[in-house]
Amino acid sequence: MFFDGNHTYMIEPGGENTTSEEVHVHMIYQSPGLDPPEDFISAVHLAESPFQNPPLSSAAHRRKKRQISRNPRSVADETKYIELMVINDHLMYKKHRLSVGQTNNYAKSVVNMADLYFKEQLNTRIVLVAMETWAADNRFNINDDPMVTLREFMKYRRDFIKEKCDSVHLFSGNRFHSNWGGASYMGGVCSLTKGGGVNEYGKTEEMAITLAQSLGQNIGIFSDKKRILNGECKCEDKWSGCIMDDVGWKPSRVC
Repeated sequence: MFFDGNHTYMIEPGGENTTSEEVHVHMIYQSPGLDPPEDFISAVHLAESPFQNPPLSSAAHRRKKRQISRNPRSVADETKYIELMVINDHLMYKKHRLSVGQTNNYAKSVVNMADLYFKEQLNTRIVLVAMETWAADNRFNINDDPMVTLREFMKYRRDFIKEKCDSVHLFSGNRFHSNWGGASYMGGVCSLTKGGGVNEYGKTEEMAITLAQSLGQNIGIFSDKKRILNGECKCEDKWSGCIMDDVGWKPSRVC
């Protein structure tokens, strides 16, 4: 995306190449719905200015004025970000035709769907910062008990994962012997020994729900059954349900 001083333009990859040469075709089109930010200064105005940068005193004055006039915002108004790493185990790799590319694309689809839930209701974005797929074999024993697998997974994170992230989740091709499709530690986000979860294989939307719930629990959200029974916490959309609800087609509320 770029702005020429008058209009905003979008750049997207084009269709498949018709020649054998390594030529990557892209499409550029004008986006009528995006306006430049209020403080945008075009290249034309910069060229006419006698200064490449405004004088320090003037810049400081404008910065101070902006800070005074800006309304204070609450935490709920600020967009939050959760940096997530995903590890696909060997059975997940097998379920996607022994293809690392297909396995990774599936995992990305799951994360993108969970990100929509968090963005809509919590003003929080899930950022996928790293991914690892075990194409050779599992790095530790995947148990049918999700809590046993979670404990072993957190040991693996502590000892072998070097990437910096808030939470690491294991996408397993296994089906756990549990009513839940995953497990995570309550409020353990950002901890090397508690910041993570495990999720069993399922359809994209099913696994996205499990990821949203286990990640929600990891950041300290839980389903308050008492408040729900008392009618203090209600989901306005009965069809969509809640992120932390026991059932739901599309999580959209937090209860």
